Amino acid sequence: MLINDLVAKASSLQIAGAKEKDHAKIEESHQILLSVIDSAPDDPSVLFLLATSFLIQGHNGVAIALLKRALCASPYDPAIHCNLASAYRGEEMNQDAERHLIIANTLREDTEYLGNLAALWVNRGHPDRGIPYGERALELCPTNAKAAWNLSLLYLEQMNFSRGFSLYTAGIDTGDRLVKPYTKETYAGEVLLPMWKGEKGKRVVVYGEQGIGDEIMFASAIEDLAKDCESVLIDAHPRLVGLMKRSFSTIENVIAVEGNRKSDDVSWVKEYNPDFMLPIGNLFYHYRRYGEFPRKKYLDPDPDKVAVYRNLLESFGPPPYIGFSWIGGSKRTHAVFRNAKLGHFREMFDLPATFVSLQYTDVRDKIARFNESLPDGKKLHEIDDAVKAFDYDETAALVAALDTVVSVCTSVVHLCGAMGVPCMVMTPFERAWRYGETGTMYQYGDWVQQIHKGPDEPWDEFSAEVIERVREWVEERKSL
Repeated sequence: MLINDLVAKASSLQIAGAKEKDHAKIEESHQILLSVIDSAPDDPSVLFLLATSFLIQGHNGVAIALLKRALCASPYDPAIHCNLASAYRGEEMNQDAERHLIIANTLREDTEYLGNLAALWVNRGHPDRGIPYGERALELCPTNAKAAWNLSLLYLEQMNFSRGFSLYTAGIDTGDRLVKPYTKETYAGEVLLPMWKGEKGKRVVVYGEQGIGDEIMFASAIEDLAKDCESVLIDAHPRLVGLMKRSFSTIENVIAVEGNRKSDDVSWVKEYNPDFMLPIGNLFYHYRRYGEFPRKKYLDPDPDKVAVYRNLLESFGPPPYIGFSWIGGSKRTHAVFRNAKLGHFREMFDLPATFVSLQYTDVRDKIARFNESLPDGKKLHEIDDAVKAFDYDETAALVAALDTVVSVCTSVVHLCGAMGVPCMVMTPFERAWRYGETGTMYQYGDWVQQIHKGPDEPWDEFSAEVIERVREWVEERKSL
């Protein structure tokens, strides 16, 4: 087969594989391109396709090297600039990404390039810089779901809930939000349940999506949904079933809480005969898009478990009991902006308080080394049976037994907000939309307070501010 034919075949397989998420096709395309590159090391089409293959697989560095080589041969190809920008963005090299996207869009104005420019500014602390790109992308192509999705996140960062939640459903079309294939029997056969759009007096299955923290946050509107429906069925994350069953058991028409969100089997839903389905994130479009946040607690921990953990805390030392989490997120969720070092908070452990780790990652060795640096009688305690338990009811009970929590942006912050547990949030400048611009987190009451980290502010300086806030809280509590 001629090289051109092989390249065409590889391109077709790559496009189909990416669209269908078919790893076999992507791998077949990759192997073809590897066999061709030796014979055509300077061919920009081969370099571009091979780079794209590495990009799909998450090998951004290799993709960058190949795409830069492709640009030498074809400097005015906007597609090369666009993919190079994607690779740079994957490595948090946003200035380089923006430069290449601007070049691509200058060479040929395109809704995809504009949408990608908007995406660059999501969770960067400057939503105003991304919104014009997103709006222009939608002006050129109103059906550009990716642009609409990123635009929704940018508006939500600005706390423009009406515009943000109106666009938020676009995440379903992009695959950023989960769709579960619940069905029902009709005279025409089995059909997919339609999305609930506000119809009164119906039976609705609402299902969890995205992360546990998001599911907890959006659950504040389940009570509102129940008021408008004949019955509500909750398909929760399996880790949240116990907590949600207890918390919503007093709402008469919440008929069941199941934990099948992670399962592909949806046949169990037929027992309840729902009329509609609803991803839990859509609740905020229906009940929060004008800022109607009730700011009250709505999740109830197990009181018996809370008592057990409080007794355990008392065996560690005197109150107040402070939970502490200093690492959050992943590379995909910009963990680089919310990962501190324990050493930055060394002076906090001199305060007259007992500290407990709420860190769910494997930090046992780091805590052991850190504890060696503390004076006698002081340590950061670990209760892994609660913090790392699959059943989040255990974590909830421990958190409820604490007097306050100090944490970076993680799901435990939303847990505190939902249960009414005092919390100080170390919020980065490059924050997700959930954390807003205000001191109090708008979804919850004033028991959740944010301490905002400045742009490029070093952790050693920011941690000093956090420690001072904790010191003030301890002193105020001791004076009561």
